[in-house]
Amino acid sequence: MKRFGGFIAKYMGDGVLIYFGYPQAHEDDAERVVRAGLELIAAVGALRASSPLQTRVGKRAHGRVGGATQRRSFHSDGDNG
Repeated sequence: MKRFGGFIAKYMGDGVLIYFGYPQAHEDDAERVVRAGLELIAAVGALRASSPLQTRVGKRAHGRVGGATQRRSFHSDGDNG
């Protein structure tokens, strides 16, 4: 995932949550997500296991631009706090 610019945010049992575009955004982050997912599926499929392995890949797009002032943070998606 690092090769595609992914940031491993959290391990969840046998799953993992990976952010793309964090901490640095790229113009082609959406493409990086898809390429990383396809490579992950291929890599799991190539593993030798005593029983078949299943792979699921999900993508959630969420654009966010933000910053902070001394008192408040602000975000383009309206989630201000």
